[in-house]
Amino acid sequence: MSDCESTNSWDHLTVDDVLDTPVWNDDLKVANFASLTSLEDFVMRTQDVIQQELLTHDYNTFTPFAQFYKDYRKASERQSFLHFVTGYSNLTEEKGSLSCVGLSLSLIERVRKLDSKYADCITLVSCEEVVKDVGSYTINSPNNLKEHVMVAMKIGLEEKRDGFILMDPGYHVSRPVVIMKDQKYPHTGWFIQSKTSSMTKEYCYDIIDEHFLSWTVRETRNGMAKQWTNLIFIKKNFERALTITKKRSLLYAFKSYVVRDRKGPIAGIYCCIRSHSITVFYNREGEKVQVKFPITGR
Repeated sequence: MSDCESTNSWDHLTVDDVLDTPVWNDDLKVANFASLTSLEDFVMRTQDVIQQELLTHDYNTFTPFAQFYKDYRKASERQSFLHFVTGYSNLTEEKGSLSCVGLSLSLIERVRKLDSKYADCITLVSCEEVVKDVGSYTINSPNNLKEHVMVAMKIGLEEKRDGFILMDPGYHVSRPVVIMKDQKYPHTGWFIQSKTSSMTKEYCYDIIDEHFLSWTVRETRNGMAKQWTNLIFIKKNFERALTITKKRSLLYAFKSYVVRDRKGPIAGIYCCIRSHSITVFYNREGEKVQVKFPITGR
C-alpha cells in the first residue's frame, strides 16, 4: 500500500465525525435553448471563459494545508486534533491559487455574466470519485465523501432534447462538456484529456438517470488500459462545499500546485505528505517531464 492509499483510513473519521452534514438546495433549473445554433454559440463563449480561468488561476492545495498546519500548531496545546478539525473554519479560498471549490465558484461567477437569462441555471454540483458499485450507489450511500465539485448546467434544446453542460476547472478540463440524453450531437462523448509519450488519459460523460451523470476515466500506459467511474449528482445544487469538500482536501495526503495555460497544466509540483519525495513536472517541447527529488528532514 502506498503512502497516498493509506489515507483511506481517514475516511470514516472525516465523514462521520468531522465534516458537515451534506446539504443540497433546489433542483437544477433548466436553461432552454431555442436552436442548436444558440446552444453552440453559448458553448463557444463558455469555452473561452473556462480557458481564461485556467490561465488566471493556479490549482493549489499546498498553501491551504500549510495554513491548516500552522493553525493546528497554535491550537494543539488546548484541544485535541479531532476537536480542532471539527471546528476548523479558516476555509476561505485565496485569489489566484485555488482548490476545486474556489475554481468552480470563480467560474460560476464568470459564466453567469455571459447571459443573464441563464444565470440561475449555472450551479455547483458534487462528485464522488472511483465508485466501485455504480448500480447500487445512492446519494445516501456510506462513505459518500463529496470529494470533488464542479459546475453544471441543465439544458433543454428546442423543447425536445435534454442534457447538461459540465465544466470542471478543478481537473483542468479546458472545454465545456456537453452531455445529451440521446447521445447525439452536440454530445461530446470520449475525448483525450491529457497525453504524453507514456500515458493517455481519456474522459467520457453520460447520463445515468435524473440524479447522476457517470464520468468514466480511461488511462492507458504502455498499451495497458485501466478504467474507473466517478459519479456526479446533478439533481440538486450542492451546498457547504467549503466545510465538506474543502475541509476533506485538507486531510487528504496528496498535495499539488499546478500552473495552467488555456489548454491545461504546463508545470507544477506534487507529493504525498507521508512520502519522502516531491515531484516537479513541466512541459518540454510538447512532452511532460517529471523529476523526483528526495526530501530529508533533520
